[in-house]
Amino acid sequence: MELRVYKSEFPKERIGKNNDGGYVICNIPNIKYDVLISGGISNDTTFEDQFLNKFSDIDCYAYDGTILESPSTNPKFHWIKKNIGFYEKSNETNLHNLINSNKSIFIKMDIEGYELQWIESLSLDQLQNISQLVIEFHSAFTDRHKKMFQKLN
Repeated sequence: MELRVYKSEFPKERIGKNNDGGYVICNIPNIKYDVLISGGISNDTTFEDQFLNKFSDIDCYAYDGTILESPSTNPKFHWIKKNIGFYEKSNETNLHNLINSNKSIFIKMDIEGYELQWIESLSLDQLQNISQLVIEFHSAFTDRHKKMFQKLN
C-alpha cells in the first residue's frame, strides 16, 4: 500500500480559514519548531498568521512567485518571490538550503501540482528534518505518486 493512514495520538487543530487556505495539524505537546516553511500563499496568509501567533518564537519563510507583494504585515513573515520545484534557480527553489539548516521544520505546501517534483528532489535525510507536513495534492495519482508516497512513508 502506497498511502498509509495513521491515527495520531495527538489532538488535531484547524489553523487558517474554514475552506481553502486552512489546514488541520497535529497539536503535538511541547514541540519546538525551528521554522515554518510555507509554499503557495497567493493572497491568503490566515494559516501562516495564526501559526505564527501559536508558535510565536519562530519565523515563516513563504514562497510564492505568482504574487507581486507580501500579503502579510507580520514581522516574522518573510515572503520570497520564488516558486517551489525541483531546481534551485533565480525564480525557483527546492528549499534544500533551508531544510538542511534546520532540524525541526513545519511545512505547509499548496503549490498547484508541483508538490510531486519537489518531494522527488528531497533526500531521505532532508525528509528527516521535517517534523510535520501538511500538503495539498493536485492531480490524479500515477505510478510517480505511488513512488512519492513510498518515499514519504
